[in-house]
Amino acid sequence: MKTIQDIAKELHKINFGTDGIIITQFKNGDYTYKDDWKGSNEEGSHKHTDIDNCCCDLCNKYNACVLEDDYKDEHKHYQFTNVSHGTHMFDFLQAHGADISKVDGWSTKPVMLVMENPSNGKNNDYAKIKNLARKRPSKSWYWLNSSYDEHDDKFKYPNFFTQGEYGKLVYSIMNTFKIANGYLTNMVKCGVGCYDEQGNDSYTTTEKYNHQIVRNCIEQRLKNELNTLRRDANDTVIVFAFALNTFNYLNEYLKDEIENEKVKIYLLPHPANRLANDYRKYVLFGKIARALKLNNFYEGIDEIDYMAILTSDEDKIPDLKLNIKELSEFIKNIKNADISQISESLKVFVEEIKGVICHNTYNCGKLTYTINTVNGGLVKDFTLMYKAPRNKTLEGGKYKVIWVNYNFVDDYIETWLGKDNSANERVEIGMAEEFNLYGLMVFIVNKFKQKKN
Repeated sequence: MKTIQDIAKELHKINFGTDGIIITQFKNGDYTYKDDWKGSNEEGSHKHTDIDNCCCDLCNKYNACVLEDDYKDEHKHYQFTNVSHGTHMFDFLQAHGADISKVDGWSTKPVMLVMENPSNGKNNDYAKIKNLARKRPSKSWYWLNSSYDEHDDKFKYPNFFTQGEYGKLVYSIMNTFKIANGYLTNMVKCGVGCYDEQGNDSYTTTEKYNHQIVRNCIEQRLKNELNTLRRDANDTVIVFAFALNTFNYLNEYLKDEIENEKVKIYLLPHPANRLANDYRKYVLFGKIARALKLNNFYEGIDEIDYMAILTSDEDKIPDLKLNIKELSEFIKNIKNADISQISESLKVFVEEIKGVICHNTYNCGKLTYTINTVNGGLVKDFTLMYKAPRNKTLEGGKYKVIWVNYNFVDDYIETWLGKDNSANERVEIGMAEEFNLYGLMVFIVNKFKQKKN
């Protein structure tokens, strides 16, 4: 039976080897976070430094037809953009300075956590390689680039069981449920969208992809990852699929594995959906606990104490009450926050909020900030609006405006698109990520929560 070190090493070959997703320079038969990635970086840079001249080319024959026919006219300029890779629990441990002995006594049954596809493809986190046109492999160790600086002890329930968390959420899940052989990856490794040097970029979710691309990536990449994650041929992999697109595609293209009980697939809410955080943590905890229980995950070892974990949570409702003056002052002073770990393109927007909000609405470059209040002058919600520049449009020419709204009362973020200055269509969070509004809103809200609590 393979150890988790063996499994991690094989997964590194899938992700970084000669035929890998992102091809790097292997040394001594492996490529690890500690020795080859972090070890080869200057302090604080945290980038893959040896990306070779190519990356996954399994779907290159679809370069001219990345979308289904129904969407081609609407998104004429869409193409492959950024390329992601997977991360094993072994990698999370190394990134957080935790010894492998931490997982002694944990279950080593295989668990895969699957997101849909990479979103934002235009910032300094992706390498430009001449031979690949605009297909850009991740320079950061995917899923870890925003979490390695957090103390390892923080990663357990209920921490990071909140909206907008991806890698941090999954590492917290692995620690909470003592998952030693866990692996996080995108169902489809490559993003599809478009971007230009003026910062007008967008992407699409997988329902608009040419379905052969989705099928190809599942059958030739994800199945390989599933097989590698197994300790032996008899293992059943427990798969947690984030969001319906992921869940439906996996059920469609893994039918044989499901029928033969080689895979069990369970649906989890998308990290960006508008489920309030006070409920989200219970939904995530309950659905994961149920799936693990149904599959005898703790067979032969001590099962975790579910009630002890739940009751250890103080279950505090965030104290987010404030008036418009308090929020205005906070936004004004956001320039003093440490923004060293956020993407370069997001920093541009953070720089734009160095002005002062004097009234309910404040214009700042391409952005407009709107604050709505309830009785007593308390802030109800805070909205960021981005209007496309003159002669430019969003989402294939249909829209001119995009909003991201944070609701202080129920603690969730949602987005809309509009053809004019009215919010006439709610959209997936991912669209807002392309203009960095969602990331900016998460950044602001998290900083505010830290200040208040």
